[in-house]
Amino acid sequence: MEKFIKSSGKYFVNLVIYILIGAGLIFLVFGDYLRLSGFAVSILLILLPHYWYSRSPKFQRKVDKIFIDLAQVIIAFACFANFFGSVDFYSNPKFWWYDSALHFINPSFIFLITALFVVLFQLHFFQKSYLSITLIVNFVLIIFCSFLWEFYEYIIDAIFTGASMFGQNGEIYTDTLTDLSADLAGGLAATWLIYKYFYGYILRNVKLGD
Repeated sequence: MEKFIKSSGKYFVNLVIYILIGAGLIFLVFGDYLRLSGFAVSILLILLPHYWYSRSPKFQRKVDKIFIDLAQVIIAFACFANFFGSVDFYSNPKFWWYDSALHFINPSFIFLITALFVVLFQLHFFQKSYLSITLIVNFVLIIFCSFLWEFYEYIIDAIFTGASMFGQNGEIYTDTLTDLSADLAGGLAATWLIYKYFYGYILRNVKLGD
């Protein structure tokens, strides 16, 4: 993984950014400002890890840059997958499985990175990190962020399409439950990966010093 991130990750990230810029210009011409704004936000999210890292000498001393490169690749992948969904797959009945697949895959990788911050928090305040606390706190973050994302989608749908995540009698749409179930399944996968592989890798690549 580390070899791929260092050798090919940068090229993949740049490719995704160029594709999003090109797609954004096309949708600007056609007046689709919703997709245009989505692509712009995606580009900013991809650039954010390196920008933050370059602006924080303290964070640079504590964390190996490989984590930042990994975070950027994961965000780029999520944005790239969402790009295909937004231009066709989300609304195409042939790809009915695509949204749920992303709701499983993205948390599986994104919440590997959040575990790093849980570890750093423990090291900062307690000078020691515990695997059990890392897994529990990270899974709470998974649940919180999954619900937060669903409400974000609800707000966007309500503004631009008049849709609702709730039915006429207050029942939650099957789509929302499916998304949340896939998010939690992805979160469980991330928890297993952290327990099996990633926790030790984090500890080997962070420093307790100032």
